[in-house]
Amino acid sequence: MSIPLSVMKRILVLIALLAVLPIVLLIKRSSPHPAATSEVGGKPDVEISTASTLTVAQRLALPRTTRGESGTSDVLTATNLLTRVLNGEDPPRISKEQAEAFAAANGRRPEALLAAWRASGDLSFLREAMEKHPQDANVAYMAWCQAAALKPGENFETARREQLEKFKAAAPDNALANYLSARDLFRSGDTTQAMEELAAGADKPWRDYTLDAIQNTEEAYRSAGFSEAEAKAIASMGALLPHLSELRATGKSLNELAATRREAGDTASADAALQWAIQLGQRTGQEGTMTLVQQLVAVAIERDTLKKFDPNALVDASGLTAQQRLAELEQRRDAIKGVAKDSGEIMQRLSEAELALYFDRLKMFGEESAVQWAKRRSSN
Repeated sequence: MSIPLSVMKRILVLIALLAVLPIVLLIKRSSPHPAATSEVGGKPDVEISTASTLTVAQRLALPRTTRGESGTSDVLTATNLLTRVLNGEDPPRISKEQAEAFAAANGRRPEALLAAWRASGDLSFLREAMEKHPQDANVAYMAWCQAAALKPGENFETARREQLEKFKAAAPDNALANYLSARDLFRSGDTTQAMEELAAGADKPWRDYTLDAIQNTEEAYRSAGFSEAEAKAIASMGALLPHLSELRATGKSLNELAATRREAGDTASADAALQWAIQLGQRTGQEGTMTLVQQLVAVAIERDTLKKFDPNALVDASGLTAQQRLAELEQRRDAIKGVAKDSGEIMQRLSEAELALYFDRLKMFGEESAVQWAKRRSSN
């Protein structure tokens, strides 16, 4: 069976993000997963897999009429919607009128405006959210994601830094703001300030707002006449996860800093940078929205770092050596890949109602738990 173009694109971007070749073989063997696009400044940076999509699209509800981006009536049946998705097109948008009705019905609250933007693609809703709710952390985070699109023609680095500072001010207790700031400072060469940002975020929890975005976007699609399963699937496909590529890049920057410090004879600073990278990897595996790809990113950050250690060196209070911990991480990576492989087959056996439950469990318990539930459900 030939592999659709959109699936091949996802394979390529996953390679770029994770640099883990076996994942390519896994994706080729299983059904494709919906792409949650990682966007910084409005342009796709990397596509990230979050949940099974091929069988979800096949099981979409009866045809209904909606409006395309051009404003012309466009009848979408389950068959041609599936074809569009497999050909690499974006999930269908709701019309601006539908988005406007949704925002108005929900009091133009920040989450409603963000959902209206996400479902329609109309930046005017995001701009309105920024104007009316400048202190809302979710709004500030999405403004950072779309920095370039919001100010076309302006210097990208300047625009992004401006939005990042607003995000930090709106979310002082969110470590993710500090980590993103550290990445930005590493990029600009200010390693001292970058390390201070990492230290500032060390004792804070971090939140990525993905679950809020998915839930609110579902409601926008549902209000426009999409079925429960359609709304849940499309909202998951369109989830933005720019923080994952940024966290992975921060881990690489810490490893590079460690190498530079070691070459300069500053062993203590080099070791400290590696320890920060390990902590970053471990936190990525424990906090935020638990998608399978987030788990893989967490493993990749820690694996990259442990390879810089002496294999026999103790790496943490557990008493494990670097070599032993690497072996554990290899097993963990294989387990995650096994879950992803299972999901491709399992989704084909779920009814539309069960698929809706699957997406609910994904939001509540994480993707790995949701797949295990679906596996049990489909075997009954």
